[in-house]
Amino acid sequence: MHIDLNSIVARIKNILMDPNQEWEVIRREELTVAQVFTRYLLLVAAVPALAHFVGQIISVYSTLPIAQMPIGISKAVGRVALFYGLWLGSVYVTAFLINQLAQTFRSTANLANAVKLAGFAWVAVWAAGILLVVPMLRQLLVLALFYAIYILHLGLPKLMGTPHHKVIPFTIVIALTMFLLFIITGALCGSL
Repeated sequence: MHIDLNSIVARIKNILMDPNQEWEVIRREELTVAQVFTRYLLLVAAVPALAHFVGQIISVYSTLPIAQMPIGISKAVGRVALFYGLWLGSVYVTAFLINQLAQTFRSTANLANAVKLAGFAWVAVWAAGILLVVPMLRQLLVLALFYAIYILHLGLPKLMGTPHHKVIPFTIVIALTMFLLFIITGALCGSL
C-alpha cells in the first residue's frame, strides 16, 4: 500500500477550506470502499487516536478540579486501539445508514459514494482531534462535529444525488446518527 501524504494533506485542506469544490473532485474519483479507507481514512483516523494517547500520558489532571491518577501505558494503548476502531467504525455505520436511506430521500444508493461522503465529512472531527493532546480542549471537538455535518450537507447532492428539498431532512437524520456515534466513542474512550 502506497501512502501519498501530499494527497492526504491536500484532501484534508480542501475538504475543510473549500468543501463544495472538493466534493466535485471527490465525486469524479473512482474509488472503491477499500481504497477510500486505505488511501485516506486509515491514516487520518489515527490523528485523534494518537493525540488522545499523548494527552492521556502527559495529563495528570482532568478538566475537573479533582486529580486523576495517570493511566498506565498498556491501558492507554488499549484506549488508542479502541478509539481508532470506533472512529473507523463510525464512518462505516454512517455510510451504511446513508446508503440504506438513500431511496427514502430520493437519492441514489451507492455504498462507495456513501463511504466517501461519510469518511470525508468525519475528517473535520479527526483533524480537530489534534486538540486531544490538551485534554481541556477536547470539548471543542463538538464544534468540529457541527462543521462535519455541514460538510456532509454540502456533499449529499453531489455524491448521493439528493434533491434540494430532501437535503435538510436527510442531513438531520445523518446528523443525529453522527452525534450518537460521537457520544458513544467519547464515552467508551473516556475522552469527551
